[in-house]
Amino acid sequence: MKSKKYLISALVILVGLTLSASAIAADRCIQDVSGNYVGGMTIWPAPDGRGVIVTVNARRPTAYGTCLGDKLIVNFTDDHTISAVFDGRKIYWDNNTIWARQ
Repeated sequence: MKSKKYLISALVILVGLTLSASAIAADRCIQDVSGNYVGGMTIWPAPDGRGVIVTVNARRPTAYGTCLGDKLIVNFTDDHTISAVFDGRKIYWDNNTIWARQ
């Protein structure tokens, strides 16, 4: 019975460490991608700390997305959900648009 309790405790710790590692990776991505981009686009950490707020221009609604590693997924409510890769200076969107950091 004791070994079963230890096994359950070990699994709980492993899951917690895995979730913590994902949160750290997401936080790092959010910080890395945040900023101003040529053309007036901006990306900032969301208030919940788990995503990003994307502003394209005054005529479009604000978009919300997630970020993990170098990958972004953003839901543009007036269009559709778009994925992207961030290389540290530029965002390469899957609709063939590129945003360069100012």
